[in-house]
Amino acid sequence: CTPLNDDVIEEIKLGQLQQISIPEESAYLVYRYQGCYQGLVDFYRDVFVDIFQRETYILNLFIPLFEQYYNPPSDTPEEELLTELWVPVTRSLPI
Repeated sequence: CTPLNDDVIEEIKLGQLQQISIPEESAYLVYRYQGCYQGLVDFYRDVFVDIFQRETYILNLFIPLFEQYYNPPSDTPEEELLTELWVPVTRSLPI
Protein backbone atom coordinates (compact mmCIF):
# COMPACT_ATOMS: atom_id res chain seq x y z
CA CYS A 1 0.00 0.00 0.00
CA THR A 2 1.12 3.53 -0.68
CA PRO A 3 2.09 5.49 2.45
CA LEU A 4 0.91 9.08 2.97
CA ASN A 5 3.31 11.55 1.42
CA ASP A 6 4.86 14.42 3.38
CA ASP A 7 2.50 17.03 1.88
CA VAL A 8 -0.62 15.17 3.05
CA ILE A 9 0.86 14.59 6.50
CA GLU A 10 1.65 18.31 6.76
CA GLU A 11 -1.94 19.21 5.76
CA ILE A 12 -3.24 16.95 8.51
CA LYS A 13 -0.89 18.52 11.07
CA LEU A 14 -1.90 22.04 10.04
CA GLY A 15 -5.59 21.21 10.11
CA GLN A 16 -6.00 22.08 6.43
CA LEU A 17 -8.27 19.15 5.69
CA GLN A 18 -11.82 20.45 5.61
CA GLN A 19 -15.15 19.07 6.65
CA ILE A 20 -17.92 19.15 4.06
CA SER A 21 -21.67 19.17 4.52
CA ILE A 22 -23.80 16.98 2.32
CA PRO A 23 -27.42 17.97 1.69
CA GLU A 24 -29.84 15.81 3.67
CA GLU A 25 -31.77 14.69 0.60
CA SER A 26 -28.64 13.36 -1.13
CA ALA A 27 -28.65 9.77 -2.35
CA TYR A 28 -25.59 7.54 -2.44
CA LEU A 29 -24.81 4.05 -3.62
CA VAL A 30 -22.35 2.52 -1.18
CA TYR A 31 -19.83 -0.12 -2.24
CA ARG A 32 -17.47 -2.00 0.06
CA TYR A 33 -13.97 -3.08 -0.90
CA GLN A 34 -11.62 -5.35 1.04
CA GLY A 35 -7.92 -5.40 0.22
CA CYS A 36 -4.86 -3.24 -0.46
CA TYR A 37 -5.41 0.38 -1.45
CA GLN A 38 -3.63 -0.24 -4.76
CA GLY A 39 -6.60 -2.43 -5.77
CA LEU A 40 -8.96 0.52 -5.45
CA VAL A 41 -8.26 1.53 -9.06
CA ASP A 42 -9.86 -1.65 -10.41
CA PHE A 43 -12.59 -1.41 -7.76
CA TYR A 44 -13.49 2.12 -8.93
CA ARG A 45 -13.70 0.89 -12.52
CA ASP A 46 -16.04 -1.94 -11.51
CA VAL A 47 -18.22 0.46 -9.49
CA PHE A 48 -18.65 2.90 -12.37
CA VAL A 49 -19.38 0.09 -14.81
CA ASP A 50 -22.08 -1.10 -12.39
CA ILE A 51 -23.60 2.39 -12.10
CA PHE A 52 -23.56 3.03 -15.85
CA GLN A 53 -25.33 -0.30 -16.44
CA ARG A 54 -28.15 0.57 -14.03
CA GLU A 55 -31.28 2.14 -15.43
CA THR A 56 -32.59 3.54 -12.14
CA TYR A 57 -29.64 5.77 -11.14
CA ILE A 58 -27.26 8.24 -12.74
CA LEU A 59 -24.20 9.95 -11.23
CA ASN A 60 -24.84 13.19 -9.37
CA LEU A 61 -21.86 15.39 -10.18
CA PHE A 62 -22.97 18.22 -7.87
CA ILE A 63 -22.06 16.59 -4.55
CA PRO A 64 -18.82 14.83 -3.59
CA LEU A 65 -17.88 11.20 -3.93
CA PHE A 66 -15.90 9.97 -0.94
CA GLU A 67 -14.18 6.98 0.63
CA GLN A 68 -14.58 5.82 4.21
CA TYR A 69 -11.79 3.76 5.78
CA TYR A 70 -12.64 1.29 8.53
CA ASN A 71 -9.20 0.21 9.68
CA PRO A 72 -5.70 1.71 9.39
CA PRO A 73 -3.00 0.19 7.19
CA SER A 74 -0.50 0.70 9.99
CA ASP A 75 -1.88 -2.23 12.01
CA THR A 76 -4.12 -4.13 9.57
CA PRO A 77 -2.95 -6.76 7.06
CA GLU A 78 -3.46 -5.53 3.49
CA GLU A 79 -5.97 -8.27 2.67
CA GLU A 80 -8.16 -7.16 5.61
CA LEU A 81 -8.31 -3.41 4.88
CA LEU A 82 -11.93 -2.27 4.50
CA THR A 83 -12.93 0.74 2.41
CA GLU A 84 -16.38 2.00 1.49
CA LEU A 85 -16.92 4.08 -1.61
CA TRP A 86 -19.89 6.45 -1.44
CA VAL A 87 -21.03 7.46 -4.93
CA PRO A 88 -23.62 10.24 -5.27
CA VAL A 89 -26.55 9.38 -7.53
CA THR A 90 -29.95 10.63 -8.55
CA ARG A 91 -32.86 8.63 -9.85
CA SER A 92 -32.97 8.62 -13.62
CA LEU A 93 -36.07 9.87 -15.34
CA PRO A 94 -38.26 7.31 -17.08
CA ILE A 95 -37.88 7.32 -20.85
